[in-house]
Amino acid sequence: MDFLGSRKDSDQQILTLHFLPLEFIYIAVFDKKCTVDDVVNLFNDLEKKLGFEDFNRIFHTVLTDRDILFNKYESFEQSSLEKSKKRMNIFYCNPASSSQKANVENSNNQLRRIFLKDDTALVNIYDTVKNTPNVNDAMEEFLIAVRKKS
Repeated sequence: MDFLGSRKDSDQQILTLHFLPLEFIYIAVFDKKCTVDDVVNLFNDLEKKLGFEDFNRIFHTVLTDRDILFNKYESFEQSSLEKSKKRMNIFYCNPASSSQKANVENSNNQLRRIFLKDDTALVNIYDTVKNTPNVNDAMEEFLIAVRKKS
């Protein structure tokens, strides 16, 4: 889990979730002024869509950096559906040790070349994603792939 950053002329930033065994990257767009609770709510929404069992299988272990938006580990780990259960384990890299998640950093560097360049067609990514009718279909296809891999 990592933020790509954002363009200077945009009020949005991009969060990436990497699923290495599937070679899949989930991209979520947030307002630049988002809070840690906004990021936790993304995981709550994903858990609601996937259900506790599938969510736990997909997000069992999450490795991230020490971004201030990831600092409420208890909120990330506690299930929003089954309050007494832990839905995931979150681990943090050592400070200034991006090599501990090298695959994520390499992928994000490639994505930055696409999303953070000065191309006006990419300024409003969120509206494009939000208005795409196939988002739920894509989530279903992702779940099918995860189940086959498990």
